[in-house]
Amino acid sequence: MGDDMGAWDTSTLGNDVALDTMAELTSASGWKAVERVLDVAAGEVAQDGGASDRTASAALCAAELVAGALGRPASGVPESMAQWLAQTAPPPPYVLANARRITRAVMHESETRELWLEAGQLDPWLDEVKALMARLGA
Repeated sequence: MGDDMGAWDTSTLGNDVALDTMAELTSASGWKAVERVLDVAAGEVAQDGGASDRTASAALCAAELVAGALGRPASGVPESMAQWLAQTAPPPPYVLANARRITRAVMHESETRELWLEAGQLDPWLDEVKALMARLGA
């Protein structure tokens, strides 16, 4: 939000962590890297009662890849994501289930939610996450 910050907007791919995560995930083949990102978020939610902002942003990015693989990508996705999706088989059912579960958890229990609340932008962020949930079929 300040000039010293990188990308930061209410979209699920609108921050530096998500962009870095997207670059990392789309440089890997298959779903293992996506699965690891979702597992880290699940661990934080289980252990700490919520995900850190960094972990939540990465998990939402991973969930965006899953939604894209279902043929329901967000608008304006990075070219690297579109290319990766064109070359990658659909996600295994357990990856889809984890993406749905973690997206829901991030929406309700994350530092990211608290940051958007403090910034007065919770509703626009929630709209983006709810749209992702819909694209995940949840």
